[in-house]
Amino acid sequence: MNLQTKLLISILLPALSACSTQITQVERNTSPAPIDSEITIEAIDQKTPISVGKTTLIKSGKVLSLVRIMEGGACKNKQQGAMGLFGLYANKEDITRIKKTQGSGIFSDFEQQIQSFSMLAVNSAIQQLDFQNNADQSQLSIKLTRLFAKLIADKIAEFEINTTLSIDVAPIKDSLVFSLDKCDLPHGH
Repeated sequence: MNLQTKLLISILLPALSACSTQITQVERNTSPAPIDSEITIEAIDQKTPISVGKTTLIKSGKVLSLVRIMEGGACKNKQQGAMGLFGLYANKEDITRIKKTQGSGIFSDFEQQIQSFSMLAVNSAIQQLDFQNNADQSQLSIKLTRLFAKLIADKIAEFEINTTLSIDVAPIKDSLVFSLDKCDLPHGH
């Protein structure tokens, strides 16, 4: 074999074997069906490098740690809308206690509930947001964050009473992007 053939084989062989590697890990899709075709909240791969700001919050004397990042958005109309990342925070001591008493399978149900009421709050906040009087992205971010917190508070309180798991869901302000002249959300919304 000449040098060019050896070089070609050494480049192509690893590339071909990488393409033919079988994935044996079974993935489980636990995402709920979208409530509205213009809004979803999907889990972001934890290996994705993103700046999340706060990784812990203090709520009612308990430390809540960032356990998941979700993506959500909605269009108010054909021109206006918003999209961004939302942090799900939970108390790790509560998680440990619930795993011992109810098993870890219960968290799949919890996730469904949280995603459902979070999607509704995102959609409602965007529908109520006044895009006309405030085209500044940072001001819109502050207003959307406040609306979202107000709209989700009762659902979080109800969830905490029913599950004994302390949580919070909060927009990651720096990730919020607002559409003012054409709302076209990615992911086929």
